[in-house]
Amino acid sequence: MIGVTRMETSKLISIWSLFLVALLRWTPHLSSVEAQQTYKENKQLNCDNDLNYTDGYTCNGVESSCQAYLTFRSNTPFNSPADIGLLLGSEPTLIAEANNISNFEIISTDTQILIPVNCSCSRPYYQHKTSYRSSSRSETYFTVANNTYQGLTTCHALMAQKPYVDSNLTVGQNLEVPLRCACPTSNQSVAGVKYLLTYMVTSDDSLSSIAQLFGVEQQSILLANELFLNSTIFPFTPILVPFNSKPSRIQRASSPPLLSPPQSPNQTYVANKQLDCKNKVSYTYGYTCNDVKSSCQAYLTFRSIPPYNSPAAIGLLLGSEPSLIAEANNISNFATISTDTQILIPVNCSCSGHYYQYNTSYKLSSSETYFTVSNNTYQGLTTCQAMMAQNPYGEFELPTGINLNVPLRCACPTSNQTAAGVNYLITYMVTQGDSIHAITQLFGVEQQSILDANQLSGDSLIFPFTPILIPLKGRPSIIRRVTTTSNRRPVFVGVDMGATSVTNIFCIGA
Repeated sequence: MIGVTRMETSKLISIWSLFLVALLRWTPHLSSVEAQQTYKENKQLNCDNDLNYTDGYTCNGVESSCQAYLTFRSNTPFNSPADIGLLLGSEPTLIAEANNISNFEIISTDTQILIPVNCSCSRPYYQHKTSYRSSSRSETYFTVANNTYQGLTTCHALMAQKPYVDSNLTVGQNLEVPLRCACPTSNQSVAGVKYLLTYMVTSDDSLSSIAQLFGVEQQSILLANELFLNSTIFPFTPILVPFNSKPSRIQRASSPPLLSPPQSPNQTYVANKQLDCKNKVSYTYGYTCNDVKSSCQAYLTFRSIPPYNSPAAIGLLLGSEPSLIAEANNISNFATISTDTQILIPVNCSCSGHYYQYNTSYKLSSSETYFTVSNNTYQGLTTCQAMMAQNPYGEFELPTGINLNVPLRCACPTSNQTAAGVNYLITYMVTQGDSIHAITQLFGVEQQSILDANQLSGDSLIFPFTPILIPLKGRPSIIRRVTTTSNRRPVFVGVDMGATSVTNIFCIGA
């Protein structure tokens, strides 16, 4: 009897041990006392980041699947329940019902739309799966995740589904797209939470404003995202909002506002606000998307300087095809261009959430900062504000050798400009000695069209080394202007003096 008892005891111990191992494996998924998920800040903007929370929200809820919600900002061609539903894999009738509109109603650009989805655990992450067909040679995991899907997925999550090389997405290739969603934890369920909304943060949002927008307690948002009252949230990133009942249509004016009057201008001139990296006014991030096109052919200007003094070298820096640069400027691909010559750069400009931009990347050298990269290397074609919003590194935490995402400033014509025959917009970098009148003569356009395009008046000041939009009816041709000493290139040097930041501007001649 004793031998039998020991054997039975041994079996019981083995079974109990297996039970404990299983219990320990599942315990983290069943009890999150302080929070449900980790807020990913803007870590999703670095596709080389292997942090697990950039792949999705972990399966830690009571249910393996649930009804959840996403937010999406309407933009052409995704501006009706039918079109948005096709992109996001959601039933158009449910989108229409959630937003109190009809299935084929055209939605104003930049309107926040509620998207009902079935959220399921696909170990180890919750997700709502849809698919996307690549439509352009310039598309990558990064642009699909952050431009097309507005941050509702990440390049990491996309790459985990289909291991294609980032730069080798081919036109017509089908991608599996795991959209970010979550189900309530046991603690949230006990507190009455029935739904979780994946809300995309905007540039004007704060934790308190999001709580007020949805009529929920701020503390519930903090707990759901492992945040504190003093935590920073970033534009174009997802945050979970818990609801005790189904969320209703988001009643908030679009941000930024639509440009509707026929006489209204297109974009806000940045003036020299980009020189203060702590100035976070919305127009320092880029030109706002309008309701006509989600993408278009656009142009930038760039001043040649070694080592960026050939179409091949400039194309590598700006992410533009060298042959197109050569063609636009009537030179060969490897021609050496005289220093300080203005060069036209053709780019494919796309709407990324709020702002138009053309994305490229840059490998950081020692002692470089967001400020010097944006104003020296890229000559003001981007801003430190835009770069900080789209990279996961702090202002003073830039390690040498990292690849930074660089959103270059571009724009597409508004409906009013299109009606007036405008087909292209140039992001032109103002030089020393420029005036509105001189720029109109250089490009052969009407002065009023430039004033309207940049929200300027006849007596407005424009600043050297800042971008200004030039509307054109035909393709621009090579810029024929003799460089003078007044057109010299700036070099910006930031000096940190405790609480005070001093910027010195030097000019370098040809």
